[in-house]
Amino acid sequence: MRSIHRRGIMAGRAAAGTLAATRAWAWPDRAMRMIMPFAPGGNGDLTIRIAAAGLAERLGQPMVVDNRPGAGGSIGTAEIARARPDGHSLLGATAGPLVINPLVQANLSYHPLRDFAHVGLISRMPMVIILGNTVPARSLAELVALSKAQPGRISIATSGIGGANHLPLELFNAATGAGLMHVPYRGGGAAIPDIVAGTVSGALTELSGVLDLHRTGRARIIAVAAPERSAALPEVPTFIEAGFGGFTAEAFVGVSAPVGTPAPALARLQEALARLQEALVATLADAAIQARLLSLGGALATPAQQRPEGFIPYLETEIAKARRGVEIAGLKPE
Repeated sequence: MRSIHRRGIMAGRAAAGTLAATRAWAWPDRAMRMIMPFAPGGNGDLTIRIAAAGLAERLGQPMVVDNRPGAGGSIGTAEIARARPDGHSLLGATAGPLVINPLVQANLSYHPLRDFAHVGLISRMPMVIILGNTVPARSLAELVALSKAQPGRISIATSGIGGANHLPLELFNAATGAGLMHVPYRGGGAAIPDIVAGTVSGALTELSGVLDLHRTGRARIIAVAAPERSAALPEVPTFIEAGFGGFTAEAFVGVSAPVGTPAPALARLQEALARLQEALVATLADAAIQARLLSLGGALATPAQQRPEGFIPYLETEIAKARRGVEIAGLKPE
């Protein structure tokens, strides 16, 4: 009888300990931090802020968006890679730090696949070719023909050497034989005044940054590098429709977290990530949030891409595509 009583006491204590541990591991139990590794105001920053507001509402804790720009996004991204993996420190995951930088920056302190738990993709932002009004080409085919007839005369701006829109330009030139001359700028927005003035012929850039330029008639977008037309720009054909089959180029925004932790903490993180994934999917199902994201000119991630089993293969594909661009451009890690 005493033995049974003793076992009952021990079982009770074990149950109480499990309950206490569960309460101690409740997530989220305080404000969360989402690092955006770029300055405020860009498409990625705006998208993350929209998503963060929805996640905070559903998870019942504030989510602070913390901008940590520098080194093409590597500084803020590296901070999350080494952050305490308790589910409270997250990354606004974008193409530059996770796809481009590992290929062009030497001695990077993180690996884009091994050092992160990639939670889910939020949205994809297609690249477009926009031309100034002095350029006579009205279609992608006319632009290619013009660049071949006048090699080195048609200049296309990007956000910089090795950037997310430089590599697609190299791939496009290689695939078509076009003679589009690359003009690197320090950021995509810096080229806009020169496009309007005619100093540079046009740009290959994210749709969100030049949508207003097109709508106001100061320049014109002639093609969208996406599998389907943009809901924000339904009158403009895709590269594929223009006869350049299979050519797509886009930026993306997702949510990632740090990994590489001891087993007990990793188990807690995985539980937290599972809840975060559910909240992320629910957030993106909200019609008002969808409308705000689409107003930026992007496309929502598919339901499959909103989870790791869709986000990770997508990321691997983007890295492979960027690697081909780096090889064509002859870039070496610096």
